[in-house]
Amino acid sequence: MVRDAKNFADREGKDQGIRLTKELVLENSMCDELRQIRTLMLRDKKIRNFDDDKKNGFDFDDICNIECLFASHNQI
Repeated sequence: MVRDAKNFADREGKDQGIRLTKELVLENSMCDELRQIRTLMLRDKKIRNFDDDKKNGFDFDDICNIECLFASHNQI
């Protein structure tokens, strides 16, 4: 357990991961608009920041119709 925590701490500063963006969501949903998305698969995308990205025009309210989200193997 201690070794796993140390490995996580060592990895923490090296790989900053990516931020969830509107482009990433649309690319992985196979939809043209955010309001059409019902299922979203974001497995193993190295996402670290699963949050609003208001400077790029992305708000969580835009994806409120999602019924199923697969986001395993990320850095969330």
